[in-house]
Amino acid sequence: DTGKAVLTEIATRRDAYMKVRTDLLRRLEAGQELTDTALTKQFQPVLDAYVAAMGKLVELEKSRFDEAVAEAAAVALAIGVVLSWWITRSVVQPLREAGRMVEAVAQGDLSQETHAQGSDEIAHLLRAVSSMTASLKRTVTEVKSSAESIATASGEIAVGNGDLSARTEAQASSLQQTAAAMEE
Repeated sequence: DTGKAVLTEIATRRDAYMKVRTDLLRRLEAGQELTDTALTKQFQPVLDAYVAAMGKLVELEKSRFDEAVAEAAAVALAIGVVLSWWITRSVVQPLREAGRMVEAVAQGDLSQETHAQGSDEIAHLLRAVSSMTASLKRTVTEVKSSAESIATASGEIAVGNGDLSARTEAQASSLQQTAAAMEE
Protein backbone atom coordinates (compact mmCIF):
# COMPACT_ATOMS: atom_id res chain seq x y z
CA ASP A 1 0.00 0.00 0.00
CA THR A 2 1.31 3.44 -0.94
CA GLY A 3 0.27 4.96 2.39
CA LYS A 4 2.31 2.45 4.40
CA ALA A 5 5.35 2.99 2.17
CA VAL A 6 5.10 6.78 2.63
CA LEU A 7 4.74 6.40 6.41
CA THR A 8 7.75 4.05 6.49
CA GLU A 9 9.78 6.57 4.49
CA ILE A 10 8.71 9.37 6.86
CA ALA A 11 9.77 7.29 9.88
CA THR A 12 13.14 6.53 8.27
CA ARG A 13 13.70 10.18 7.31
CA ARG A 14 12.64 11.32 10.78
CA ASP A 15 15.05 8.92 12.44
CA ALA A 16 17.89 10.25 10.25
CA TYR A 17 16.85 13.84 10.97
CA MET A 18 16.63 13.21 14.73
CA LYS A 19 20.07 11.55 14.74
CA VAL A 20 21.73 14.51 12.99
CA ARG A 21 19.81 17.01 15.10
CA THR A 22 20.72 15.25 18.35
CA ASP A 23 24.36 15.13 17.28
CA LEU A 24 24.39 18.84 16.44
CA LEU A 25 22.67 19.75 19.72
CA ARG A 26 25.26 17.70 21.71
CA ARG A 27 28.04 19.52 19.93
CA LEU A 28 26.45 22.85 20.81
CA GLU A 29 26.01 21.81 24.45
CA ALA A 30 29.64 20.72 24.52
CA GLY A 31 30.59 24.23 23.48
CA GLN A 32 31.66 23.41 19.97
CA GLU A 33 30.96 25.99 17.38
CA LEU A 34 28.84 24.81 14.41
CA THR A 35 30.09 25.77 11.02
CA ASP A 36 28.01 26.55 8.00
CA THR A 37 29.31 23.37 6.47
CA ALA A 38 27.95 21.25 9.33
CA LEU A 39 24.56 22.85 8.91
CA THR A 40 24.46 22.81 5.10
CA LYS A 41 26.17 19.44 4.53
CA GLN A 42 24.83 17.45 7.49
CA PHE A 43 21.63 18.99 8.79
CA GLN A 44 20.01 20.56 5.71
CA PRO A 45 19.95 17.41 3.50
CA VAL A 46 18.28 15.24 6.18
CA LEU A 47 15.83 18.05 7.00
CA ASP A 48 14.97 18.45 3.28
CA ALA A 49 14.50 14.69 2.91
CA TYR A 50 12.24 14.62 6.00
CA VAL A 51 10.17 17.57 4.73
CA ALA A 52 9.95 15.99 1.25
CA ALA A 53 8.66 12.73 2.77
CA MET A 54 6.06 14.71 4.72
CA GLY A 55 5.13 16.49 1.46
CA LYS A 56 4.53 13.06 -0.16
CA LEU A 57 2.12 12.24 2.67
CA VAL A 58 0.32 15.55 2.18
CA GLU A 59 0.01 14.89 -1.58
CA LEU A 60 -1.21 11.34 -0.96
CA GLU A 61 -3.85 12.55 1.49
CA LYS A 62 -4.87 15.32 -0.91
CA SER A 63 -5.33 12.84 -3.75
CA ARG A 64 -7.30 10.52 -1.47
CA PHE A 65 -9.45 13.46 -0.41
CA ASP A 66 -10.04 14.40 -4.06
CA GLU A 67 -11.01 10.79 -4.83
CA ALA A 68 -13.39 10.75 -1.87
CA VAL A 69 -14.96 14.02 -3.02
CA ALA A 70 -15.36 12.62 -6.55
CA GLU A 71 -16.95 9.44 -5.18
CA ALA A 72 -19.25 11.47 -2.94
CA ALA A 73 -20.25 13.62 -5.92
CA ALA A 74 -20.98 10.48 -7.96
CA VAL A 75 -23.06 9.02 -5.13
CA ALA A 76 -24.91 12.33 -4.70
CA LEU A 77 -25.58 12.44 -8.43
CA ALA A 78 -26.88 8.86 -8.40
CA ILE A 79 -29.10 9.63 -5.42
CA GLY A 80 -30.34 12.76 -7.19
CA VAL A 81 -31.18 10.78 -10.32
CA VAL A 82 -33.02 8.12 -8.32
CA LEU A 83 -34.93 10.73 -6.31
CA SER A 84 -35.89 12.70 -9.41
CA TRP A 85 -37.09 9.49 -11.09
CA TRP A 86 -39.09 8.53 -7.99
CA ILE A 87 -40.62 11.99 -7.59
CA THR A 88 -41.48 12.17 -11.28
CA ARG A 89 -43.04 8.72 -11.13
CA SER A 90 -45.03 9.54 -8.00
CA VAL A 91 -46.42 12.69 -9.66
CA VAL A 92 -46.83 11.67 -13.29
CA GLN A 93 -48.41 8.25 -12.78
CA PRO A 94 -51.33 9.51 -10.64
CA LEU A 95 -51.85 12.44 -13.03
CA ARG A 96 -52.02 9.99 -15.93
CA GLU A 97 -54.55 7.92 -13.99
CA ALA A 98 -56.67 11.03 -13.34
CA GLY A 99 -56.46 11.96 -17.03
CA ARG A 100 -57.46 8.42 -18.03
CA MET A 101 -60.48 8.57 -15.73
CA VAL A 102 -61.58 11.97 -17.00
CA GLU A 103 -61.22 10.81 -20.62
CA ALA A 104 -63.26 7.67 -19.85
CA VAL A 105 -66.03 9.77 -18.28
CA ALA A 106 -65.95 12.11 -21.25
CA GLN A 107 -66.51 9.09 -23.51
CA GLY A 108 -69.40 7.89 -21.37
CA ASP A 109 -67.59 5.11 -19.50
CA LEU A 110 -68.60 5.44 -15.86
CA SER A 111 -67.17 2.07 -14.80
CA GLN A 112 -63.68 3.45 -14.09
CA GLU A 113 -62.60 3.45 -10.45
CA THR A 114 -59.46 4.50 -8.65
CA HIS A 115 -58.16 3.99 -5.15
CA ALA A 116 -56.14 7.08 -4.29
CA GLN A 117 -53.69 6.74 -1.44
CA GLY A 118 -51.99 9.54 0.40
CA SER A 119 -52.89 13.04 1.40
CA ASP A 120 -51.17 15.08 -1.28
CA GLU A 121 -52.86 17.20 -3.93
CA ILE A 122 -52.78 14.46 -6.56
CA ALA A 123 -54.44 11.94 -4.23
CA HIS A 124 -57.07 14.61 -3.48
CA LEU A 125 -57.58 15.13 -7.24
CA LEU A 126 -57.99 11.38 -7.81
CA ARG A 127 -60.51 11.12 -4.98
CA ALA A 128 -62.44 14.11 -6.40
CA VAL A 129 -62.50 12.56 -9.90
CA SER A 130 -63.62 9.24 -8.42
CA SER A 131 -66.33 10.99 -6.39
CA MET A 132 -67.45 12.91 -9.49
CA THR A 133 -67.65 9.67 -11.47
CA ALA A 134 -69.66 7.93 -8.74
CA SER A 135 -72.04 10.90 -8.47
CA LEU A 136 -72.48 11.03 -12.24
CA LYS A 137 -73.10 7.27 -12.26
CA ARG A 138 -75.84 7.67 -9.61
CA THR A 139 -77.41 10.53 -11.59
CA VAL A 140 -77.38 8.51 -14.81
CA THR A 141 -78.88 5.52 -12.97
CA GLU A 142 -81.65 7.71 -11.54
CA VAL A 143 -82.38 9.26 -14.95
CA LYS A 144 -82.44 5.80 -16.52
CA SER A 145 -84.81 4.53 -13.82
CA SER A 146 -87.06 7.57 -14.29
CA ALA A 147 -87.05 7.10 -18.06
CA GLU A 148 -87.99 3.44 -17.63
CA SER A 149 -90.83 4.43 -15.26
CA ILE A 150 -92.05 7.01 -17.77
CA ALA A 151 -91.86 4.45 -20.58
CA THR A 152 -93.84 1.92 -18.52
CA ALA A 153 -96.45 4.55 -17.58
CA SER A 154 -96.67 5.69 -21.21
CA GLY A 155 -97.23 2.10 -22.30
CA GLU A 156 -99.95 1.65 -19.70
CA ILE A 157 -101.59 4.94 -20.78
CA ALA A 158 -101.45 3.81 -24.40
CA VAL A 159 -103.11 0.50 -23.51
CA GLY A 160 -105.71 2.40 -21.44
CA ASN A 161 -106.31 4.78 -24.35
CA GLY A 162 -106.74 1.82 -26.69
CA ASP A 163 -109.28 0.23 -24.36
CA LEU A 164 -111.11 3.56 -23.96
CA SER A 165 -111.13 4.06 -27.70
CA ALA A 166 -112.53 0.56 -28.24
CA ARG A 167 -115.24 1.09 -25.63
CA THR A 168 -116.06 4.52 -27.09
CA GLU A 169 -116.39 2.97 -30.55
CA ALA A 170 -118.55 0.18 -29.14
CA GLN A 171 -120.82 2.70 -27.40
CA ALA A 172 -121.00 4.85 -30.54
CA SER A 173 -121.95 1.80 -32.55
CA SER A 174 -124.52 0.85 -29.95
CA LEU A 175 -125.92 4.40 -30.02
CA GLN A 176 -126.15 4.31 -33.79
CA GLN A 177 -128.01 1.01 -33.63
CA THR A 178 -130.36 2.37 -30.99
CA ALA A 179 -130.94 5.52 -33.03
CA ALA A 180 -131.57 3.45 -36.16
CA ALA A 181 -134.02 1.23 -34.25
CA MET A 182 -135.87 4.22 -32.96
CA GLU A 183 -136.22 5.67 -36.40
CA GLU A 184 -137.81 2.52 -37.64
